Amino acid sequence: MKSDRYAILIILLVLCSGCKKKLYNLVDNYASGTNDSTINMSDIIKEEWDTMFVFPPTSNLRPRFQKYQDIARRIVFVKGDHIVYQEDEVAVETAHKVTFDTDAYFFTPQTAIFDLQRIESGNNGVIYFLHPTKKE
Repeated sequence: MKSDRYAILIILLVLCSGCKKKLYNLVDNYASGTNDSTINMSDIIKEEWDTMFVFPPTSNLRPRFQKYQDIARRIVFVKGDHIVYQEDEVAVETAHKVTFDTDAYFFTPQTAIFDLQRIESGNNGVIYFLHPTKKE
């Protein structure tokens, strides 16, 4: 009986692991539905968050969020002390990806506004470059 429950739990976890939308899909869906060249991350990440971190690889700024430190830029959305969304932008060539073109690592919902640049990549893919909007 217990093994049946574990099997069902494992099947549900595997099925739900594909439910999480990757940042690329969220940005692509947003960009496909608008002609706007600016993107507000509050429109992309629907969970409530108060801080967005964009940690570069090998950053010593992310001891709480360690994982793949040497090869990936980590994007983390936090509400209080809890992570509501995270994703690693691994520095490899892929046909479809989002890359943050910034040296900044800390954004709030009011400052996480980016100019969106869509570049056709090889393999019929698209790369979205997100540049922080210039503040006046």
